[in-house]
Amino acid sequence: MVNAPAAGATALPVYDRELSLSANGIARDSGMVAYISVNGSGLPAAPAFTGAIARADTYNSVLAGQTLTVSDPGKGLIANDTNVFGVQVVGTVAGLTLNPNGTFTYLGPPTSFTYCANGTVTAGVCSSNITLW
Repeated sequence: MVNAPAAGATALPVYDRELSLSANGIARDSGMVAYISVNGSGLPAAPAFTGAIARADTYNSVLAGQTLTVSDPGKGLIANDTNVFGVQVVGTVAGLTLNPNGTFTYLGPPTSFTYCANGTVTAGVCSSNITLW
């Protein structure tokens, strides 16, 4: 049962989190949103959608001399981020191979690094200004 909005209200969003749906250019499992218009209701205004948010990550299994491989995008760097669809490392981190979908391999001692979300890195500057250290 659905309570229909009054005429002119915002359409009702319906989310399908089926894991076989992909999000365009990334290998990460995604989903789909559709809207049901009742009584002539329209789509929500664009500002209702949230911007990209990068959140800190911690991998406690980093051991010097051992390779840490995170091959599941659901456990990679962008798994806990919001509206982040691709990353690049800012600068150079010895032993780190970072893939755009947030998966990575790392061989070295525990360290930290900065990544650029939804942008490109040119001369150490992130084009989207969305970075996380």
